[in-house]
Amino acid sequence: MHEGKVAGEWLAKDVGDKACNVVELQGTVGASVAINRKKGFADGISGHSNIKIIRSQSGDFTRSKGKEVMESFIKAEQNGKNICAVYAHNDDMNNPEFIRE
Repeated sequence: MHEGKVAGEWLAKDVGDKACNVVELQGTVGASVAINRKKGFADGISGHSNIKIIRSQSGDFTRSKGKEVMESFIKAEQNGKNICAVYAHNDDMNNPEFIRE
């Protein structure tokens, strides 16, 4: 939960009062780590109504599934133009190549 909260607090500080739409790549559904990181991030951005999680889906903690989900997020959000930040529950799913490819 700590990792998620730190990420949320960092994002809130970084964007300030600017509107920020976040997409979330969750870990494996039902896994305690995924549940805790989701809750921690929500706690970290609580009180910041300018930050909204607009899409959230499991990437199963894998690079390939994370890439697949991120591609669908980008397509659904005006080719990524509507996305301010990506919150991924682990490093394998948090890869800048997803956006560049």
